[in-house]
Amino acid sequence: MKKRSRIYAYVGAFRFPDKDAAAKRVFGIGKIISNLGHKVIFLGGEQGGHSEQQYKGFSFYSQGELDRGAKSVRDKVKAFFNSGTNTVSWLKRNKESIDSVILYNSSYVFFTRIKKFCDEHDKELIIDCTEWYSGSHLPGGKFGLVSIDNILKMTLGYPTVNKMIVISSYLEKYYSRYKVQTCLVPPLNSYPDVPLNMAGNRPLTFIYAGSPGQKDDLLTVMRVVGRSEFIDKINFKVIGVSSSFLGGIVVPSNVSFLGRLCHDDVIEHYRSSSFSVIIRPNKRYAHAGFSTKFVESIFFGVPVIATRTSDLDRYIVHAKNGFLLGDFDNLEEDLAAVFTEIIGLDDDEILSIREAAKILSENFDVNRYESKLKAFLDS
Repeated sequence: MKKRSRIYAYVGAFRFPDKDAAAKRVFGIGKIISNLGHKVIFLGGEQGGHSEQQYKGFSFYSQGELDRGAKSVRDKVKAFFNSGTNTVSWLKRNKESIDSVILYNSSYVFFTRIKKFCDEHDKELIIDCTEWYSGSHLPGGKFGLVSIDNILKMTLGYPTVNKMIVISSYLEKYYSRYKVQTCLVPPLNSYPDVPLNMAGNRPLTFIYAGSPGQKDDLLTVMRVVGRSEFIDKINFKVIGVSSSFLGGIVVPSNVSFLGRLCHDDVIEHYRSSSFSVIIRPNKRYAHAGFSTKFVESIFFGVPVIATRTSDLDRYIVHAKNGFLLGDFDNLEEDLAAVFTEIIGLDDDEILSIREAAKILSENFDVNRYESKLKAFLDS
């Protein structure tokens, strides 16, 4: 018997329609659900009023849960404990036209409000989980309010739901222990296709594009790139932050910090680069998440040099479509060895690796996950 069309409200900590990577993820999954014959309404956390807006055929209602401008500690704590109230109010007003709620990464406070609504009104609740934040990366540190909330959400809250969409095999294995039905969906392509830039360039250009925060290790890459044996052979471009991010550390002459750039300029820098670099430590947050930068990079035919975190070793075949670093304890020397291996390649060998990286990106096409999500949603 054919399943009836359902209406899904996609809610949570994203800034719709395209103000952050989270919005791109939920939109990609929303497109799949729509292609399956269901309706998806987005309730993002961005500021923008509560009236209906349209984006590429989807309705969305800004809930103003994020970026509230709270400056004092008192106002920040108040906003934290009020998270989810706007969204739940909207859901209650429209409960007759909603069948299911998909909650993207939220606080435990937000989660409990959404779960209470779903339980009281007999609505299906699905979690979309893409991170397991490290407490030291959160406001207040690992013993702060936000860190405690994060622990409660991941270890007490999420295990109580029936269904979860997860971004990595680490999260899939963890929540499967609680008999939660999981559906693994990695980051999805969100760019229109562009042809591979066939031109070679010397010196080689490496790129990092994003906000490293405390997740990505740029300092180690800089130290290695700045060595005398690489100074004239590799240029390293950093997009997304300025050199002030380093707090006064001297920047090697072959490293350029370009700051925040418009979308089109980022694409052009990718297309003119030979490799990108994603260095993350051997820690839980790095294995639980999945770098959207990896998917973005290979989509433009830029192979990735990366540590063995998350599920990257499921996709990268060393020296075929990218390069994997194997030694977390001796990272600088391992990275230097890979850089030496790369600069020893000729232009045709580099082009072959870039072509293979472009082909690899097909694994993250939206259409690849349609049947998988269908089985998950219909179960």
